[in-house]
Amino acid sequence: MDEFLRFTPLVQERVWGGRALETKLGRPLPPGGRPIGESWEIVDRPEAQSVVVGGTFAGQTLRQVLEKHSAEIMGPNWPAEKPFPILVNWLDCRERLSLQVHPPAVVAAKLGGEPKTENWFVAAAEPGAHLIVGLKPGVTREKFEAAVAAGTAEACVNRFPVAAGDSVLVRSGQVHAIDGGNLILEIQQNSDTTYRVDDWGRVGLDGKPRQLHVAESLQSILWDEAAPQVVKAADKFCMLAQAREFQILYTAHKTGAKLDFDAEEGPCILSIVKGRLTSAHGELKRGDNILVPYSASFVLTVAEDAQVLLTLGFCGRGPHDNEHIKEAENCPAEDLAATWIEQQSHDDGEDWAIRRVTQLCEPVSDPEEVWPIILRLVELSINDQRLSDVAAGPLEDLICNHGGQIISRVEIQAKMNPKFRRCLSGIWGWSSMPEAMQARIKKVVGDEKLQLPPTGS
Repeated sequence: MDEFLRFTPLVQERVWGGRALETKLGRPLPPGGRPIGESWEIVDRPEAQSVVVGGTFAGQTLRQVLEKHSAEIMGPNWPAEKPFPILVNWLDCRERLSLQVHPPAVVAAKLGGEPKTENWFVAAAEPGAHLIVGLKPGVTREKFEAAVAAGTAEACVNRFPVAAGDSVLVRSGQVHAIDGGNLILEIQQNSDTTYRVDDWGRVGLDGKPRQLHVAESLQSILWDEAAPQVVKAADKFCMLAQAREFQILYTAHKTGAKLDFDAEEGPCILSIVKGRLTSAHGELKRGDNILVPYSASFVLTVAEDAQVLLTLGFCGRGPHDNEHIKEAENCPAEDLAATWIEQQSHDDGEDWAIRRVTQLCEPVSDPEEVWPIILRLVELSINDQRLSDVAAGPLEDLICNHGGQIISRVEIQAKMNPKFRRCLSGIWGWSSMPEAMQARIKKVVGDEKLQLPPTGS
């Protein structure tokens, strides 16, 4: 196959939408000035199907293509009946969206919904534009429930300014909202389950208040989730999102550059957020999103300086399996730590980050390289079980292999950071440490102790 798949966008009218898809991306919209809030670019759902434009599969829905050509599009092990796992969506947020949450997988199964981890790439932002993601430190379920009842939920959430080029990963279970003035490319799990916490007193397109789902939201919110990390606007290769469900790379290309795609590298999604590219099958411009099939082999030429997002890993592959993201082996501490936590939390065969962190703790490695990763792992751990994984794994390895170099900073960190001290109490490989080091660690830990469930329970 020497072609990519391009689809007809499905625009959605939303009470908070506007006309930025027309004014900023140059797309024709339905007449009458109605508020268009979403444009589903790639979707495979019972209620909504992307239709291929041009090429071998012209006029067919994504579902029809996958049913007959799943191996060509997704790879040899993809079941033909399995839905495409990603939904790509442009959001024109003229007004603020509701405060909402998408349920984590375990909760979604109980409530009859679907989990949704999503990434927001800010393509354009008006001055003063903000995003809302996650709860402020110390906000408990009781405090939040009381604030929702009192109409003061906004005081409980993280609200931060953004600019064009910024990006943030929003995981299932994180309460969130998008402020007005943002044009966002949303790349997400294939899901349409949303539980509204607060709609700011607004009425819908029918003039009636929209339904809230407070009970479901309270069941879905992750109360100990770490605050999100915004990836600020970049001008070179960087990892925007590392999630179990997908990875997103930001790439920048000068005019005349070539983007080569070879067969059997794995399917990926290309999103052009700036510039133009050309191919034997037509031009791609800002706002376009295409699916590159598993079996495709072709070349794109950059006709105008371009910024392109690559979404990969949605077929169960990790960065070590795909030529496009081998550079992720040298990804920064933030990305590596986040992926380590994901892989510890989900036993799905992906372990490249776990192996990389273990390698960085070996005697021949530089402890200065892994120390910031250890600190971030502690910060991202949301419970004692995860702290135990950090303690009995990389933290213990680091101390056993490099204790003489890092013991002083371990002591300082334990004195200053209660969470780190709690994690340190989970070390159990004492026989590999000199007695003097054991004594120093036990002294700074004191009576601290992790609370873990009984084994076998």
